[in-house]
Parts: sequence; C-alpha cells; structure tokens
Amino acid sequence: MVRYCRCQHTTAEVRTQLLTVFPPGTPRAEIVGRLATAGVRKSGGTVQEEPSARTIFLRTGGVQRAFVVHEFTLTFTFGPDDLLTDIKVGEWRTGP
Repeated sequence: MVRYCRCQHTTAEVRTQLLTVFPPGTPRAEIVGRLATAGVRKSGGTVQEEPSARTIFLRTGGVQRAFVVHEFTLTFTFGPDDLLTDIKVGEWRTGP
C-alpha cells in the first residue's frame, strides 16, 4: 500500500520504495486500483491519467512546514502493453 510520509526523503529514496511496491511489469489497472484503495484523492492528492501518453501523474497533497508546502509528484510510465516501465519522482516546494 502506498502511504504518505510526514518525514524527509529524497526523490531517489521515494522512487526505490515505490519500485519495491510497483516493480516494472506491474499492470496499469493494478496501480490505479492500489492508488484508489490507498485513498490518494481523499488525502488531498491528485491523479491524472493520460492513456494515450501511457502515463499516470500523481501529485501528493503536500506537507506544510511553516509557510512552505512540500510535496512529491510521481509519474508512472507504461509500455504499449500497459505494463509499468518506469516511475519518475519529482519534488515541489511552494511558498513565500
């Protein structure tokens, strides 16, 4: 299950953890189902599916520290067979 962490992790650490949960070859339907089961949208996250681009883009709800919001973006990429080929993790910090 994907869990939101309130601690500091690097994008490389997050990617490594995600690849243990969703190894390459995982079907798109399984990933979408697990994100729904984890309540990503209910936790303030957003999920955008781009079937033609073979990607799922996820932006976490973020953790606010003082005036800065820290969140991760996850991009799941799939091959023509709708099996996972890669996960890219980005980091966003917004605030004054």
